[in-house]
This record gives sequence, structure tokens and C-alpha cells, in this order.
Amino acid sequence: MISTTLLFLVLGMVAGGALNFVIDRYPQYLDRAWTAEALEQIGDQEQANRVRALRPQLPGRSTRCPQCHDAATVALYAPILGCIVHRGRFDCCGYRVPKRYFHVEALTGGLWVLSVHVFGAGLDLLPILILVCGLVTLAFIDLEHYFLPDWIVGPLLFGGMLVNTHFAFAPALDSAVFGAVAGYLALWVIRAGYQVLAREQDGLGLGDCKLMAAIGAWVGVELLIQTISIAAISSLVFYLVQTGAGRNDGALRIAFGPWLILGGLCSVYWGSVFSVL
Repeated sequence: MISTTLLFLVLGMVAGGALNFVIDRYPQYLDRAWTAEALEQIGDQEQANRVRALRPQLPGRSTRCPQCHDAATVALYAPILGCIVHRGRFDCCGYRVPKRYFHVEALTGGLWVLSVHVFGAGLDLLPILILVCGLVTLAFIDLEHYFLPDWIVGPLLFGGMLVNTHFAFAPALDSAVFGAVAGYLALWVIRAGYQVLAREQDGLGLGDCKLMAAIGAWVGVELLIQTISIAAISSLVFYLVQTGAGRNDGALRIAFGPWLILGGLCSVYWGSVFSVL
């Protein structure tokens, strides 16, 4: 058991290092792609071509130091190991490794270990590991950029329905389908109600609705209330803590995606453990 735990911890940390590349580069990729598309719509094809030429290539330049753009070091590929070897800095220029690199790597490794302990090292484990990677990527992109890319949410949505045709993390396929539909509608109704009552457009975004649909496809309709409740309570606690610590100046913006992901992961693990018991 110890060897299995150590193996999945190392593999998860390696996967977390790869996710850092995506979190760094994919939002830049999308930003420049959207800018180029907007320029094409207004007829400025020449400028659009320039923007597309500047678009970062994945995974090409993502293997370089974000400060001096020198070749990648162990601190970039494995920041926790790099912290031990280079005291948390890139050896190329001395630039301090961002804390997020450590958080992503440690969180992914920890969730992989938790996954193998809950589901065992069988066929059921692979889709959960993929789900973890997708949700960790979405959580940190939302924290830093306040949006949830459809190109990640969409495959998770259909992937949840696909795995529930065989692996059955939800009680049945129809539970996964209804979970996706009800998950989207539940957050859409909350979003629409807030906009009507508050008379403003701020609040939940459609990305949160899509993410809830994807989570519903994995956990099923039975665990939707649990998932949303965990997300709402945890985000409220975070808000109150920030306010109590004097970090809320009245303009605190909270990304709700990570809290939905927390609720979804709790439902995936707790729901599966409960069914076994």
C-alpha cells in the first residue's frame, strides 16, 4: 500500500507539473485567438495575421522559464523538487517559482493518492484521474482569470456521460443525463434571479452553469443538491474569513468555479464511499 501511495503521489505531481504549463499558456492562447477573430470580424485581416503569428504554441514555449525564457529547469518541471534543489528559484536567473506551481503539483498529487485509495487501482480509476486533472486546471484558471474554458468543460461534460455508460459513478446513465441538465438549469435560474433582483449583470457566469452541468454528468442528479450546498457554504465561509481579516474592501471578487469543483470532488469521493458502505 505504501508503494502504491508513493507511486501515485509521484505520478500525480508529474501530472501537476504538466497542468501548470496549460494553466500558464492556455489563457494566453485563447486571448490572442479571440483578439484575432475580433479583428477578422471588423475586416482588419493584416492585424489579425500579426496577432495569430504571436500566439504562443502549446506546448512549445511553455517549457521555458517565464521570466528570462531560458530552457526549462527542474524547478519548472517539478517545482517541489526544484524547491529542494534550488531553494524555490529557477537556476537560470534566480526568479522565484510562483506559489501556484507548488499548489497545483501538491494538490494533483494528493488527489491522485486519494483517488487510488477510494477507487482502487482498477479500470474505475483512470477516468477519475482524468477528471481530477481537468478540474484542477479549471480551478486555477478561474482563480487567475475568472473564466472557465469551454474546451475543457465540454469534454468533461460528455466524458461524464460516457463513463457512466459503463463505470457508473452515477447510479445510472439517465441519472448522469438528468444531472447535467438539472445542474445547468439550477445555476442558470440562480444567475437569472440574481440579475433580476440586483438589476446588474455581475454574479454567476454561464461558465459556472456549464461547469455544474459537467459535474452533474459525473455525480448524477442525486448528488446535485449536496454539491451546490458544499460550494455555496464553502464560498460563503471564504468570504466571511476574507472580510474578517480585513481583505474585503467592498470589491472582493470570488471565482465560484473552484468552490463548485470542491463540491463536485466531495460528491465524487463521498458518494462512491457511501455506496460501497
